Amino acid sequence: MKIRLIWAVAALALGTALSSVPAIAQAPPAVLTAQAPDAAATAQSLISLLSSGDYAAARNLYDPANATVTSETLRQTWSDVVAVHGDLQQVGETRTVPLENPVGGTMAIVSAQFANGRRSIYITLNPAGQAVSFDLVEE
Repeated sequence: MKIRLIWAVAALALGTALSSVPAIAQAPPAVLTAQAPDAAATAQSLISLLSSGDYAAARNLYDPANATVTSETLRQTWSDVVAVHGDLQQVGETRTVPLENPVGGTMAIVSAQFANGRRSIYITLNPAGQAVSFDLVEE
């Protein structure tokens, strides 16, 4: 009888402990879903600021801890982009993908039409929604 009581108490304790697991497991997707619209808006703002030449404002969208990104490095990088791909003509659809790594964050993929063709601009954002990097890929 004592063994049955111990098993019943253990099962009850385990069931109570496990009942909170689904709530914990479901929290990250809600956070990622909430970040996605902000990531898309940040990515579009970054591209708009770069293409208009407002490199200081574009720098403000980057992680402040990244000292290698300055207004000047952004100006030079965007100048290199324009030299290869031509002027930015139009920004299209932006989609976001949660990054599956220990740090987290979001990848925003922006479809853009340049004078020399369509490109995808990949912008990596940290979990705080700050830009970390961007790269262009031919579509």
